Amino acid sequence: MSLLFYLSLLASHEPVHWTIKCEQWSELAAEVRQDEYLDDYSKQDLINYFATKVEEDCNELGRK
Repeated sequence: MSLLFYLSLLASHEPVHWTIKCEQWSELAAEVRQDEYLDDYSKQDLINYFATKVEEDCNELGRK
């Protein structure tokens, strides 16, 4: 799924209504890191926000 899809969710839905899996978070984080239009601070904020939406244990986030 694309970053634009998730950003549209942020804009149009209550944040408590959606979650993602660890693998999806990894893909999103990689896509955000490659975005040339976001500064480093914004990238990290977005990655951290997506991390709050991970619904399961995730070794990449330090959750076991």
